[in-house]
Amino acid sequence: MFKLMTSSIRTFLGLNLIALTVFVGSSLAQSSAQIAFTSTRSGKPEIYVMKSDGSAPIQVTDSPDPNDAPALAPGGGQIAFTSRRDGGTDIYRINVDGTDEVNLTNTVGADIFPSWSPDGRKIAFSSDRDGELEVYVMDADGSNQINLTNDGDVSDFRPTWSPDGSQIVFIRTPEGTSESDIYTMNADGSNLVNLTNDGRISIDGRSFGKEAAVWSPDGTRIAYELRTAAEGSRRDIWVMDVDGGNRVNLTGTDSVRESAPVWSPDGSQIAYYALQSGAPDIWIINADGTNPTNVTQNDGVADVFPSWGAGLGGATLIEVLSWGRIKAEYR
Repeated sequence: MFKLMTSSIRTFLGLNLIALTVFVGSSLAQSSAQIAFTSTRSGKPEIYVMKSDGSAPIQVTDSPDPNDAPALAPGGGQIAFTSRRDGGTDIYRINVDGTDEVNLTNTVGADIFPSWSPDGRKIAFSSDRDGELEVYVMDADGSNQINLTNDGDVSDFRPTWSPDGSQIVFIRTPEGTSESDIYTMNADGSNLVNLTNDGRISIDGRSFGKEAAVWSPDGTRIAYELRTAAEGSRRDIWVMDVDGGNRVNLTGTDSVRESAPVWSPDGSQIAYYALQSGAPDIWIINADGTNPTNVTQNDGVADVFPSWGAGLGGATLIEVLSWGRIKAEYR
């Protein structure tokens, strides 16, 4: 059941569209949610989508070169991702049905880890085109690429947006060190804040750095990855309050490497990829750390970098666009 609440016509990326706000039941929201991810099940890294329970996987990209780190657009109709082609590493955009693929950045250097703004108008990403990794933002059509951090003495990477689109959270590592902290800034690059402010931290006699921070949908918490520097390192999924306090280890496993957390659209679960033995799989865990579940379970196939897209749940803005339809680790 759903109820039409409002409708309007507005301009998006130079195109007229109808924006419909609808309220729908939770069962429909659950059934329509999807996860994009990178998988080697075709023999090389490609972008796939599947239902959030791991069923009905569909291959989206198909190119001779690696495609990696997908980010589902709000509404789920498009995916931004990283691809290594023609001697460069760029951010591409594609419809989830595999049509209308376009190179958005097309610059020298490596452009990696795209993240859509909540309104779908902009994409944040990391790029080393100016020497060090910096956080950039661009319009969703690839125009107006702007360096937000612009500090050559550090590496800034893995940006993601706050749910209201006013801020960006990212990881900063000073040049020549393995220290790392979680920072936030306004969406225009102002008001830089170090949330963790402790570099590498020691747990059980081992030193851990921070990676892959992402805001919860209600804006109250941040999930992130802690990892050791050693090869075959331990990695865990943690959560903390948005001010950096109340840090909790959700996974806490010595024998499993958990990476790249992403929240479910309703904030009740977190998806990530984990390497227990053989090749990594996509897992889902409740936001309180209970019930970790392997949803891909593909022996010998790497399934990594999940991106969890909202279905039609709660108050959802459905934008009907005239142009859209619905690692292995390289670092």
